[in-house]
Amino acid sequence: MLTKCSLFSGIAPPISKWGYVDAATHVGVPRLGVVRVDNRLKNENLKLISISGNTVHFHSSFFADKVIGPESNTTFEVVFLSRVEGLVESNLYIHTSKGLFKYYVRNEFTCLPIHLRFVYAIPDLLDVSWGLGCRTAYRLKPLVGARIPVNGSYEPLIMMHNTHDTRIQVVEMFSSGADFHLQLPDEVEKDTGSAWAIDPFETKPVMKGSFLGKADGNHTGFIKIRVNSTASSSEYLLLPVEVQVSSEPGMYSPQDSLDFGLLVQSDKPKTLSLFIINAERRPVNIQSVSVKGPPNPAVKIEFRPLVIEPDNSVSTVVALVTFDPSLAQDPKYSHGMIQILSECGKTVTVPFRATVMHGELEYNASSLGFFVKSDHIPPRNFSVLNNFSATVAIYHVAVSHPDLVQVNSFNQTHIIPPGEQKTIFSMKIQRKREICDTRNKIEVTVKSNITNIKLPLTCYDGKLQMHMFENGEIDCGRIEMYSTHTEYFSLENKNPVEIRLKSWGSNSSWGHVELVGMQKGVKEDLERIKEFDSLKKSLFLQPGHMAVFSIDVRRPTTEGTFFGEAYVTTDHNQTLRVPFRFAVSKGSVYADTFVFDKVFPGKISCEKLYLGSSYNRTLLLHGIRSRPQNLLWFTPSPSDPEILPMRRSYVGKIHFDPRKFCDADCYTGFTMESTFGKLWTKAVRLGWEGGEVDWDIFSTLQKRFEFVSDTTVSNISVWVDTNEVGGYKILTQVNYIWPRVSSLRPVLFPLTALGNESIVEIPVSNPSSFPLVVQATLASDYGPQWTKYPSGLNINGWNFSAGENAFKLSGVLSSSSQQNSSTEISEIQSQLFREILGLKDKSLPGVSFVLPPGAKFFLRTSFRPHSKDIANTVILLRNNLTGIEVISAKGRAARRQWEVGTQDQLCYFN
Repeated sequence: MLTKCSLFSGIAPPISKWGYVDAATHVGVPRLGVVRVDNRLKNENLKLISISGNTVHFHSSFFADKVIGPESNTTFEVVFLSRVEGLVESNLYIHTSKGLFKYYVRNEFTCLPIHLRFVYAIPDLLDVSWGLGCRTAYRLKPLVGARIPVNGSYEPLIMMHNTHDTRIQVVEMFSSGADFHLQLPDEVEKDTGSAWAIDPFETKPVMKGSFLGKADGNHTGFIKIRVNSTASSSEYLLLPVEVQVSSEPGMYSPQDSLDFGLLVQSDKPKTLSLFIINAERRPVNIQSVSVKGPPNPAVKIEFRPLVIEPDNSVSTVVALVTFDPSLAQDPKYSHGMIQILSECGKTVTVPFRATVMHGELEYNASSLGFFVKSDHIPPRNFSVLNNFSATVAIYHVAVSHPDLVQVNSFNQTHIIPPGEQKTIFSMKIQRKREICDTRNKIEVTVKSNITNIKLPLTCYDGKLQMHMFENGEIDCGRIEMYSTHTEYFSLENKNPVEIRLKSWGSNSSWGHVELVGMQKGVKEDLERIKEFDSLKKSLFLQPGHMAVFSIDVRRPTTEGTFFGEAYVTTDHNQTLRVPFRFAVSKGSVYADTFVFDKVFPGKISCEKLYLGSSYNRTLLLHGIRSRPQNLLWFTPSPSDPEILPMRRSYVGKIHFDPRKFCDADCYTGFTMESTFGKLWTKAVRLGWEGGEVDWDIFSTLQKRFEFVSDTTVSNISVWVDTNEVGGYKILTQVNYIWPRVSSLRPVLFPLTALGNESIVEIPVSNPSSFPLVVQATLASDYGPQWTKYPSGLNINGWNFSAGENAFKLSGVLSSSSQQNSSTEISEIQSQLFREILGLKDKSLPGVSFVLPPGAKFFLRTSFRPHSKDIANTVILLRNNLTGIEVISAKGRAARRQWEVGTQDQLCYFN
């Protein structure tokens, strides 16, 4: 389509009319526009000298005629070929015998699937050309932005995506110029003929580029690609190539970016290598590789400090960068910059990006389960709900054992818009008995343009699993006549279908069974229920849910020991039986719910026990027993405590050691002889490796804590025995916490004059029952891994650069200096620390000390400001209780001011 541009004689012609050229400006797709230039001068020729510009996205041809006669015209071609994705701007200039004219181009639409418009004009005030480059349907990434030294090499992989539901074949590919060579990727089998075949919706490397930087300068070119799906042989894709070659010494990244591609949030983490070329004249020590800016939980960098020898032709892997899409909850985590820092302070930054699709293909798991006792299984439809924000195309369905399961009704690609559900195939069982054979793992694979899922076919028997606080039977203990007592058990549904509860009850006249309610969960969740009344009641137990029942012993009227059995029946002909027993007496020994609060492994908790009695005579306490055994032990006070009639009596203390629950898998506290302890000891010299060890220990302990956090565990049964009768049951609960050796509150230094020093003593305490080894260090000495920890400290916007040399850890005190008994114990503690860890090296970083159980020391910290800026730092406390702990600290400088004069007249000198 022609776009008209009118030219008048004179330096400043008026604005001409705007014209439109339809253009698909996807990256790699060239678009041609033809522009006509009119000479409206009646008596004078117009000489066209040249067309120039400062852009690599717009290209123009020569004029058809360089001299335009009066009232004549000529044409030239303009090609828009986007080299990058997104909006681009530039200037195009037409040099004529009547002056210089600026050529204006602007898009009117955003990145729609294919349509984009441009407006061409030559106004006298507008001086910018605009274009919007969109990623092609083949997801070709422009090879632009790489920077290498002279004699360095640039070897990008050319990735191509098949957007069709059938296989495509690349039939032609060549590069412009002699410097950029193409070769098959290393992992491709060159003799199979499948190197350029791309399966439906697959993304694969089809070629490897190779460019050697022989000369200084900016080198540009194109790679021409044609596939067999192209409508005609004249259509093709052009992939822009631009490499900057420099003769300047320094560090270079031969990668224009780290592109993790399209990932679904449920995908596994993807890892890419990060390369550096050392073009310096001496070896370079790479000090750190980190994400520039705020911490990014979705990016993990595996890096070890290394020295790169100078060699322009060698690219060295300095780090492995892993992107985890499941942690990229915020779009800002899907892109950013990786910063490589050398020991001499030089940096190189490499951008990274990933396209994360949030959502899933949702399906009914019950449609994949088959009842083992069913005589006939009719064909079953399988439906999928698209929870992605994009349209899903399901193009392939296959079963691992087609001789056992037949897939029908799938003969074309199924298109499912966002939020819609569609039946995509039906299954017919050929041989049921072999399906239920556990040796045959049968899966249905469903492939789509966004994600692939594997669906396991299972057999189920419809049986429920029973769980109780106590194993074997429920012991209600001794109950007073005419009183009530309640115990609980649960039934878990592991089947892929709902199970109907038909009836329940007991064979005891005093034992009543009731359905308390249902909730999603497994057997461990029974111990964590705090409000049984909040459970929802239903006769249908859903898959992955459990039903909670109660056994109520109500107002027994006869003394003695009694046995009973509770039962529950289901619609799958299952009867579950729960034996229980209880003893009845005219009196009772009782206590309030016994709670061990703020408990954690490594601390032996102790609580006082008060027992009440409804008997009219004094009883002698003979002992306390528990199930499981050996978790609790009792210390009587006095040696033969009495339980007085009609009152509460103090009888002694109960001790609880939570480490007996978890043994070597506790979430806090580890000895220096354990695996964690040996790793922790190796990391005392800090650095990158030490930071990685600390993070592994800390994250493992945190995951263990998440299993028990915010729960009340009540699976410890306690019985009281007396000289007359025994078996009085006490309800016992345990509340777990994550301990700290320091306060969460930030350390605030007072206003300090420039050049002066302020001291703050930070309390560090041992809340456990065992000695703690502690190593305190500043963030500037710890290494870049410190940024992983302070997520809960609210330090966004803090200026850590100003605090790098302003803060110092100077020692440890046995008590606050405000007390007369304060003693400097740094040297003694450091020696004790080294003896416990078996270290001979005296020059350990930071301040090291050993905290006895229940002790509190004070970490002496100084602040000497060097500028007026607010200075911040983080203090890391490595310890064998929580692995590591962080404290934030802030200081601010004040200007010195002298006052001279009386109260009525003051002079200030700064």
